[in-house]
Amino acid sequence: MIILDISKKLMNDFHYNYIKKKCPNEADLMYTDTDSLMYHIKINDFYADIRNDVNKWFDTSELPVGHPSGIPACVNKKVPGMMKDETKGKNNKRGCCSENEIIFNQDV
Repeated sequence: MIILDISKKLMNDFHYNYIKKKCPNEADLMYTDTDSLMYHIKINDFYADIRNDVNKWFDTSELPVGHPSGIPACVNKKVPGMMKDETKGKNNKRGCCSENEIIFNQDV
């Protein structure tokens, strides 16, 4: 199995066995790349919803210490297969996707 196959399997597993089970009607997959998934999630506090699942699914090394969600920082740092919040714990209110670029406006 090559790296891209492993990546595809991990991302499919996360999407179908975590996100779609956790929030089946509240999460829309907006964009995907070889190592990225971008969702529009319509939940008041997604961080509170994932707090108990951090050890199994997430790398929280980009979350600031003392994040309001109570999720501890630096869990699973650089562990292969873990999902990372590239927004560093900030909520994106607006985004625009074009063919070669994604732009965010972070209104926290």
